[in-house]
Amino acid sequence: MDSSIHRIVWGLFVFFSFAFGHPNHHRLLEQHHDDLKAQGNPKLSDDEGIFANAPAALSGVNKARVKNPSFNEYEMTKDAQLSVADPLKISGKREFSGFLIHQPDDIDDLGLPTVCQAALTKRVLCDWEVESFADLDYRKSSRARHRADSICDAGCGQSLRSWYDTVAAACDGQTIGGSLPMLLGGYMWAAYNETCLKSESGDYCNDVIAKFTRVSHYTEMPLEEMCSACYAKRFATMNYSPYSLHSLYREVSKEQLEYIYSKCGLKEPTQIPSSVLPDQENTSLHCGTDEWYTTSDAKETCNSVALKHSVSSAALFNANQYRLSKCYNGTTIGAGTKLCIPPRCPRTYILRPDENCFSIEYNRTNQLQFGDIELYNPGVGSDCFHLHEFAFVYGTVLCLGPQLGQYNNSTNSADTTTPQVQNPYTYNKIAPPKGAKLPEGTTERCGGWHVAEKADTCARICAAAGIHIDLLLEVNSDLGDAQKCSDNLAAGNAYCVRPNYDWKVPFPVRTEVKATYYFTFDAGQPTKAT
Repeated sequence: MDSSIHRIVWGLFVFFSFAFGHPNHHRLLEQHHDDLKAQGNPKLSDDEGIFANAPAALSGVNKARVKNPSFNEYEMTKDAQLSVADPLKISGKREFSGFLIHQPDDIDDLGLPTVCQAALTKRVLCDWEVESFADLDYRKSSRARHRADSICDAGCGQSLRSWYDTVAAACDGQTIGGSLPMLLGGYMWAAYNETCLKSESGDYCNDVIAKFTRVSHYTEMPLEEMCSACYAKRFATMNYSPYSLHSLYREVSKEQLEYIYSKCGLKEPTQIPSSVLPDQENTSLHCGTDEWYTTSDAKETCNSVALKHSVSSAALFNANQYRLSKCYNGTTIGAGTKLCIPPRCPRTYILRPDENCFSIEYNRTNQLQFGDIELYNPGVGSDCFHLHEFAFVYGTVLCLGPQLGQYNNSTNSADTTTPQVQNPYTYNKIAPPKGAKLPEGTTERCGGWHVAEKADTCARICAAAGIHIDLLLEVNSDLGDAQKCSDNLAAGNAYCVRPNYDWKVPFPVRTEVKATYYFTFDAGQPTKAT
């Protein structure tokens, strides 16, 4: 059914969801399937992973049976000092009732072979939290050691591998929504490995990295931290996995990996696999505002262009994803580059390394209320958890008000609700802004929100967000039809303007296996329970 097709391409943009709550999201790197052997010549363990040839213990699926992205296997040099604990010793095997990655009803109408359907609905025996790993994201510290131990149970890793290999073999040649049938399980398996890497001392690498020096750019990291086993290996692991968030930012990630290798004396390949997500439509000729700017100076950056046109640097990047390969701090844009200018902000602000959302909003000169940074810059994540990670990728120019730029659609001047949209969907899920009410008919699977004001109209929202009126009404069903849409807007309500690809997919029904007890009675009294 359509819902399953949408779900399988779930993952994420962006962008934006850089977990870990650290000023440098690239410090939060890790790898679990790292069974390095003795004598300085590490070999892959039998418990392979989905990291088709990342350094040392990053391994792939059975290539003889599976048509899947493959890359040349190689090993880290001895001097890399990247030995970590045997993954099978991370924690003992536990008993989990597990969960289904795909419900039978979700795949019945997809025309898949019976053997493929059976493989897709095979139970995964893991902690329930692993189910959330289907969201493409950076993995942060579990904070509680017992939770990390449960998530990183060795049996879970084996179960994920079994599911992946079984689906790869049974569904060979099949696709779901244009993607590999193993996609969601691949995300989970990759996230499991990214979450469960341990240092030689037995600490989880996420916890180790969380204590690193706070920096605004990875080039400012102390060398001993950048070249540490946890950081260098985690970054390499994510770069070499086609199921990692890094696969969506190949050029940026490749550049940083090359920098790490050069500083740490490592000489390894830096190729990065393409994303396993289906290709998106090229919308490079579209511009929702019909306002263009051509750079004339090779020294111009996303920040300088954003400030010149009173837009956020993230909005500039999002409007020009086929024109800008990267937008992080200091990256220059080639002269003669034609850029679409997104709707403008009433005020912009340059984020400093020592600031957070609270400090910006608390400063009375900014005339903000608490929650405004998140409201006007949704990519910073819930509670501004990813503010600096967000700025690292998209530049440091923030918007301090709603984007309400004028929309000019010269192709149909009578239709004010049909802007030339870019890609209206996102893989990133963001919570509604704090203080805003979520209407009953609005999807929660959304990566962009508009909080209605008294003077708002649906045409204005469509123009500001670059969303088609039909999609706006579909993901916010309480707005009714196009004629009644503006009348049904309620000030203070949060309306979804950038839904997730899987927003139509029903939430999976958790199937729990419960124990059955049998009692034997002797003279009316229970004597044994099994």
